[in-house]
Amino acid sequence: AMAAGAQLFLTTLDQPLVLFDFGADPQSSSEFVAVDDSIMGGSSSSALMPGDECATFTGKLVCERGGFASVRTSGRDTCYSMDGTKGFEIVCRGDGNTTFKLSLRMDPRVDGVAYQQDFVGPALWSVCELPWYGFVASWRGRIVADAPPLDPTKVRAVGLMVSKWDDHGVPRKDVRTGPFRLDVRVIRALHWPTDAQRSRVPGYGPQLFPVA
Repeated sequence: AMAAGAQLFLTTLDQPLVLFDFGADPQSSSEFVAVDDSIMGGSSSSALMPGDECATFTGKLVCERGGFASVRTSGRDTCYSMDGTKGFEIVCRGDGNTTFKLSLRMDPRVDGVAYQQDFVGPALWSVCELPWYGFVASWRGRIVADAPPLDPTKVRAVGLMVSKWDDHGVPRKDVRTGPFRLDVRVIRALHWPTDAQRSRVPGYGPQLFPVA
């Protein structure tokens, strides 16, 4: 299965800005801490664990009550330097069915507004590209319509999530209580191809590119 609007393509990209290279340093997964639905009375659990040339986001989603599990970096005193980038790129592998979220925060507070975008963890190692315009502001699963636009120069925290809610706050009908797993090699911001190159890539939203 593939996220709506996603296509498979090979392309040449400009040099990305690497935030986390778990392939080279799996132990850097220790920068992420679990923030699960226990804060809302739930019992989901998660962790980002070092693996074999990757980090693994794994745990159990329990749909009753809270219904989400996540990991994220602690809010930084300084922002990630992503000026001039077009979006995020995640090199990852899932089961081809489970939907995850990439979650970004400009607010240094633990419980501030998050900007989230859904993507399906591909069954084979692939690059999943998430454009800035696809991120939706939310707070505890509810859309925040009056939130300021996501500013790539002001991102202080990065996270991964699995949830019974989609990135527009709508309950997912296909989500069930159970274990989940997403292997991640790299998380990076990128300068996408020129308009002429991008015009050859149809679809709106996440794009998937197979990798070795």
